[in-house]
Amino acid sequence: MDMKTPTFFFLPHTADVYYEVVADNFSDLVRYSVLGMLDVITGGSAGKIRPKDVVKTFEMDRSSPDEFFVYLLSDILSDMDINEVVYYDVDVEEAEYSNERYRARVVLYGNHDRPKDNVKGVTFHGFKFFRDDRGLLHVRILLDV
Repeated sequence: MDMKTPTFFFLPHTADVYYEVVADNFSDLVRYSVLGMLDVITGGSAGKIRPKDVVKTFEMDRSSPDEFFVYLLSDILSDMDINEVVYYDVDVEEAEYSNERYRARVVLYGNHDRPKDNVKGVTFHGFKFFRDDRGLLHVRILLDV
């Protein structure tokens, strides 16, 4: 079940951005979920540069996977808008999940830039979290653009 590289990929959607992340552990699932959203915002530069102008830690602790991912990504998106920051990279310092608890602490790296593309919000619509028959974790996220 060892996955060499966790990944995210875009799924077809008529109006918004829908993407899926596949990883063999929760930490990578969280990292690539954030990178998927940042990739849209930065026009494909997410994970390719690591600015040091703005470094910020976000923590999330929820009892359901949909709330965990939607609220984590929404907090990051709100912070970018309020502080006029664009984040380009992310580290996951801590991540764990069970059937009752989903939690993580992530550190984002950014600059005071303008986003290449606008993401209005992260939605619960289309959200899906599951483990496949190979034991890999998947999450599907819909961004309102």
